[in-house]
Amino acid sequence: MSAYRYMGKRLFFLIVVMLISNLIIQPLNVYALDDQLEGDSKEPEWTKKAEIVYRENTVKGKVYSDEEEKIIFTFENILSPGPSTPIVLYSDSELMLSTTYQEVYGDDFKNISFANENIGSIGISKIVFDYYYEDDIKKTKIYIYPKEALRYGENYSLNIDGSTFQTKSGESPKDIKVELFISDTAEYKIKQTYPENNASWCDEKRLKHDKTDDFVSDYFFIKITLYDENGNLELSNIASVKNIQVKPEGTDSNFLDSSFISKIESVQDAVYKQEKIDNFLFVKNTADKAATLYIPVKQLLSGTKYSVSIPSGVFYFPGDKYGNLSITWSFMTSIEPVVADVVTATVSEDYDEDEPIYIQGDFFYEDGIEDNKSVYIGEERAERVNVIEKTVLENGVEVVKKYLEVYLPDGSDRLRPGIYNIEVKNDSNHTTKILAVLSVVESGEYVPNEDYKIKKEEREGEVRASIDVSEDTLMLSSSYVDDNYLKLDLDELMGEEVLLRKIKYTADKGDVLDILETKSTWTDISLYKVRLDDNKTRDDIIIELGRINPTLEKSLKYKLFGKVIKSDFIKVSGENYKIDSVFLSIPFKNSSGKHLKVLRYDEATRNFYEEEFSVDLVEKRVNVKSISKGIFVVVEG
Repeated sequence: MSAYRYMGKRLFFLIVVMLISNLIIQPLNVYALDDQLEGDSKEPEWTKKAEIVYRENTVKGKVYSDEEEKIIFTFENILSPGPSTPIVLYSDSELMLSTTYQEVYGDDFKNISFANENIGSIGISKIVFDYYYEDDIKKTKIYIYPKEALRYGENYSLNIDGSTFQTKSGESPKDIKVELFISDTAEYKIKQTYPENNASWCDEKRLKHDKTDDFVSDYFFIKITLYDENGNLELSNIASVKNIQVKPEGTDSNFLDSSFISKIESVQDAVYKQEKIDNFLFVKNTADKAATLYIPVKQLLSGTKYSVSIPSGVFYFPGDKYGNLSITWSFMTSIEPVVADVVTATVSEDYDEDEPIYIQGDFFYEDGIEDNKSVYIGEERAERVNVIEKTVLENGVEVVKKYLEVYLPDGSDRLRPGIYNIEVKNDSNHTTKILAVLSVVESGEYVPNEDYKIKKEEREGEVRASIDVSEDTLMLSSSYVDDNYLKLDLDELMGEEVLLRKIKYTADKGDVLDILETKSTWTDISLYKVRLDDNKTRDDIIIELGRINPTLEKSLKYKLFGKVIKSDFIKVSGENYKIDSVFLSIPFKNSSGKHLKVLRYDEATRNFYEEEFSVDLVEKRVNVKSISKGIFVVVEG
């Protein structure tokens, strides 16, 4: 091939890139989208043979060598491939036409075809190559256009001679054969799902039937409504509903409540049974030209994403041989809001109603919060509430946290002196109440040490107990801040019942507490090389150790859905300090110790990470050494 012809051909390839979305067929039947990606390609990593999976409007799956049963491509095709609608193959490597076929034109390209036993062989009108990167591996998307539309309701085999393609190194796959079925199923139009697709904050406790009848009162339902123009849409049979799946994300548990279907199936009288189906399961509305399937579900979990899958053939119109295509949608159930801290715990009775207090937390339902019916101080509703985000410095790292900006009641609802609970509501079924958390004091009144009381004086320092929450702080004596070794029994200092224990002291740059060893019923924790953050010369170090508050624990359990918790959540956190490492000895419960994992929740990234550990089967403890702070927990599964 001459240099001019080669350059012209590459220029032509660029034009194809611009025209491919319009599927304009050019005289030349093989195209390669110009390679503008840099870097070396990697050869495919062959994996085991996989099954073909069907989904709505698309067939996806794997193409493999019949001889070696190795995956060569993944593929997809919409329901009606033809001259303007390709079947698409995805190769795990950079592929091109083999040397044998690089100059093939028009009808001479006979090494790829669609075979049908009733129709015969159908050739290819066009092939287009497109290259892309995935995980630094250069891969290929190949568009194959049949010369004529493939017929509905027919089986085809796509046959590709193994010598057609080759990798950059010259390796060619074996002969490829893909079995396809072109469905003649009509697309059934969905009018509505409830909950809606991708809906969030759906109150799972309100998923009840639209009809108030004893037959359905004890059950929960989600539903799907389809257009039924002429009232002809039918349910194929009641048993097909049992094939519907309602699964929490990341699990194989099906929350479909088949007991309701069995309840209808057990009705002996045929007329009475059909009446139950028509009234409570598959309900038609001729005025709205719609039909609704009520899908019974077990009570769903809060704060969980669910995927609903209705298989093909559950519905059908008269004369439709195959029924509906598979239908899927997903939604998220509501969750209780998490309140981690009330930033302003005390205000004067003459507070400025335009100055808000701030509640730090997470999982705030903004649509619910901002309807101004979401935050109550005692019995009074907040004047208004906003959900905001602030960037704060935590352990030397900038972290974005959520806050409620709460404006206190005004006018006749103005708060009088006293101590108030605060309740945050996402909806009527998902609320969090914090007891005795806000104090309103008389004007001009000074309340010394309003946030804490002195619990005891020890050699190591003063122990202060928080008035409002289960939290004690040891104000460590300055004589220990640059010591080689310090051992503290936190149970003796603070009491076993205290959830969160803090150690606070002022440190200068260069002060290093080599080993801080703490003992407790809940866990033994040792910190190594405790010192100020690098960017500080003098500041207060606050070390937080121990169990976490129940609200935070609840939210972390949601994140660990599917895991079995085998210990308390143990926090190693704080402000303005760094360490070389931390050692924890955590008791576990109700386990043989053979299938455990230790996870660390990072408060900055909000993700869990596995930690290395050893198991002491005699003492029933796990021993963990980590280079990072966080919240540690022992799990199974």
